[in-house]
Amino acid sequence: AIYQQPMTNDGWGLYVAQGGAFPAVVNSAASLFLTQTYSGPFTGTLQLNCSENAMVFCNCPAESIGLYFDRNSRQLIGYSNWGVVGGFSVQLNVCVFDIKTPTIPDWGLMIYGADGGVSFTSAETPLVVRQWASLPNYYGNWSAFSAPGNMPMIQPASMGAKTTNKSDTWQVNLAMNNNSLGYGPGLRYLHVGTNMLPDVEAIPYRGKTVPVIWGSDYF
Repeated sequence: AIYQQPMTNDGWGLYVAQGGAFPAVVNSAASLFLTQTYSGPFTGTLQLNCSENAMVFCNCPAESIGLYFDRNSRQLIGYSNWGVVGGFSVQLNVCVFDIKTPTIPDWGLMIYGADGGVSFTSAETPLVVRQWASLPNYYGNWSAFSAPGNMPMIQPASMGAKTTNKSDTWQVNLAMNNNSLGYGPGLRYLHVGTNMLPDVEAIPYRGKTVPVIWGSDYF
């Protein structure tokens, strides 16, 4: 599914307010729509009901927590320290967009696709990207969100690796607060003993852009 940028109501034509912009292109057989939300405490792991290919966005206003979505277990995982899952309690908001064939509603708008299937209904909530944020160049750097008051949400993922004490290599995950995007801790990849590794940081995705959605569209 491909969605255009947010639109404004100019007083003419068709306007769909729920969920943001109207979808420009939709595949009736494999469309991404909002299928699950969560708003509540997060203590380190959260089991999601979704497919392996789902797009998961979250808002976790604690920059010390590295966030990761394990697609095999369908779990959202938060690391409070290098190699440590949990050990905290924070407010978490989650939106899951998954493959969902729209069903015919009792009332509202329904659009058919070229394949004859239902492509979109006014009962579905599409994914709307509000910003493309650039990832920082290094661990400890931060990139600002364009509209922090709208509850920015990012996709939790591993972005690279970091060596400490020349003996351990750790996974670097995305982290955030309500104002900025950065990097946080993750699991340990490798332990080989003191002074046997180069003390380096490898973040191949640094400077790349990632999609940001607004929680204010969905909560």
